Amino acid sequence: MLKAMLLGTYVNPPYHPLRAIDTLLSFLLSDTFSLEITDQPNDLLKLSSEYRLVLSYLDQWDTPIPDADADALVRFVQEGGGLLVIHNGISLQADPRLLEMMGGKFTHHPPQEPITFQALPGSFLSDCPDFTISEEPYQFDHLGSLTPILSYTYRGNKYLAGWEKTCGKGRVVFLAPGHALSTFEDKSFQEMIHLSAKRCAGII
Repeated sequence: MLKAMLLGTYVNPPYHPLRAIDTLLSFLLSDTFSLEITDQPNDLLKLSSEYRLVLSYLDQWDTPIPDADADALVRFVQEGGGLLVIHNGISLQADPRLLEMMGGKFTHHPPQEPITFQALPGSFLSDCPDFTISEEPYQFDHLGSLTPILSYTYRGNKYLAGWEKTCGKGRVVFLAPGHALSTFEDKSFQEMIHLSAKRCAGII
């Protein structure tokens, strides 16, 4: 079993509580990862070569995590660790170093509605079937070199809904779906999370 850490928000999250998501992710990844779950960013200071993966479902948009915690996460990825960021986990962008490492800045989203997500040909998600679910159509400014892996169409325009990138010796993957538990219960999205975790950890 590979050691991994899930960071989210239990107490007064503005939009996306970790509760229930934590149980599902722990079960979903249990064939490969031993998942340590925390709502304390300073647990990032514990990261070492024993860990292979960090998952962010943090819901903390306005206040950056402490500098030392951000430094620990950047160092972890640069030294070969993986970072899987799901939906609101991109709120790590409040710290400029983490924004740069993740490669995209959330800007806004139109109202929630049924959205069809499509894995992109040639990506490591290419065998995952399309799925349609009520979601927030997150939109971004993109930074640096990214490899697209997932898209959705909204009002006739196609938008990027997932990407991967390298950072030093490590890898970052972002998946935009994940507004509510119902999204995590979708079998296709579960497959995408599973593959993305393995991708970040260097297994595939």
